[in-house]
Amino acid sequence: MIFAILPWAIQWRLAKSLSKLAWKALKSRRKTTIRNLELCFPEKSEQQIQTVGKQVFFNMMLGLFEALNAWYSPRWFDNRMHIHGLDHLKNAEGKGILLLGTHTTLLDAGGYVCSSFFDLDVVYRPQNTPLLDMLINRCRATIYQNQISKDDMKGLISNLKHGHAI
Repeated sequence: MIFAILPWAIQWRLAKSLSKLAWKALKSRRKTTIRNLELCFPEKSEQQIQTVGKQVFFNMMLGLFEALNAWYSPRWFDNRMHIHGLDHLKNAEGKGILLLGTHTTLLDAGGYVCSSFFDLDVVYRPQNTPLLDMLINRCRATIYQNQISKDDMKGLISNLKHGHAI
């Protein structure tokens, strides 16, 4: 994907522009974002909620570029990320490792960095759009050894028993 080869400064500017466009165009997403922020931060003013909401949209767009970089230009992360405690993971290799992380924009970038040191499986939620689901699964197949649906707990437990890192 061409966006993954653009310099980071240009990707950042594109994310900024796209976030402004999305803020205006995606009314139902904007409304949901604002409502969620109001529930989480009742002490914030309407203006503060709007500001944080716009930042959420920017982070969402920036995350899109980060995912594209992880899928199409993963070497970009080689000197930008570091794993603290890698020795613990190496010592547990083959014993079944369950890594817990937040679902942030750098999910696949972190997966790429980890897969540089050990094989890694991932748990995912199938997308509602079949074409998008196929694209994401195909891209993630270059990073992860196995992709386990969030509904496949038997598969997750089996992979852990077989010594996989998930």
